[in-house]
Amino acid sequence: MMSFENEPLERCLFVSPVPDMNYLIENMMRQAGVTDEQLEKEQIIPTQSGQALSWKYLTYVREHPIASWEKPTRILYAENDNLIDLSVVDDFSRRFHCHLTIMKGGEHWFHTPEQLKVLHSWIEENC
Repeated sequence: MMSFENEPLERCLFVSPVPDMNYLIENMMRQAGVTDEQLEKEQIIPTQSGQALSWKYLTYVREHPIASWEKPTRILYAENDNLIDLSVVDDFSRRFHCHLTIMKGGEHWFHTPEQLKVLHSWIEENC
């Protein structure tokens, strides 16, 4: 999203977006039992999930939050998203006047035939 912040986009369709990377990283840190102090000291800490926590990246994310988003945006969010809580996506949607659609029973990664059917229908409706 940061890459396109200044681009004159006609419309945006976000599927399972991560509108607050700081939230995601802090959640990963909590799950791994890692504190800010530990991460700053070690700089990079691998986690059991296979993702590495990076102090440099966390610092960048905290210094560059999404402060404005003026593009017409529609979001498809899955009810059972295990990466980003609905409250985070809902907050983004409200702050930046995005239309939010929630797929009942869906997951962060749209991959089952049912989920893909919903995704394709949503794209057709919004293009």
